[in-house]
Amino acid sequence: MQQALYLIFNEGYYSAGDQLVDRELCRQAIVLVRSLCRSFPSPESIGLLSLMLFQDARAPARVTELGEIVTLDEQDRSLWKHQQSQEADVLLQKALRSGIAGSYQLQAAIAGLHSLAEQAADTDWPQIVGLYQRLLQVQWSSVIELNYSVALMMAGDLPGASKIIASLEGELQAYSPFFAAQARLFELLDDPTAAALALEKATAVSDSQPERRHYRLRLSKMGYHSSGSH
Repeated sequence: MQQALYLIFNEGYYSAGDQLVDRELCRQAIVLVRSLCRSFPSPESIGLLSLMLFQDARAPARVTELGEIVTLDEQDRSLWKHQQSQEADVLLQKALRSGIAGSYQLQAAIAGLHSLAEQAADTDWPQIVGLYQRLLQVQWSSVIELNYSVALMMAGDLPGASKIIASLEGELQAYSPFFAAQARLFELLDDPTAAALALEKATAVSDSQPERRHYRLRLSKMGYHSSGSH
């Protein structure tokens, strides 16, 4: 039940096609999880509600009025729903008092560190790295591993991030965020040509029009055309 409801939420939060966010679908998923928490208030159900609320609180700043993607580090945090983030934090602390942190609780803790940071520079990346390490012990997936590599990047461990991304390349060939993360790594390694190639691949495999526009804009800012030529 929890997994099905989170899939519904994610379908709204990372909507494919013309619209990046389907706010109504996210809202419906949150309503259903609130109902689940009333009927079966398990730590993981509460953790899932906390996770959804943290993520949904950032939704107003994820796209511009023209529908263009705004990355987390560039979002106007005054647009975030801070009261909702505070509710999510209260729920997370309640869930964590069980003493056994499950997958949704750990994901909520990671989302909380992003949501409660006043500025992107205030994000506690070392703590996020530690939470991802715990999460991978509870529930391994290639996507979680990829997110862990990004946290390592942001915490300054480029060799560790490089090793993980290299290990995932064969498995995530159809997943555009993999190539976006790879591009970010190459940028940090001062290899703009490789970064541009990774963004070309991200554009090619993405099924989201806002994503594709975002990757093309990143290429343009780097001085590359979407065809890959400089």
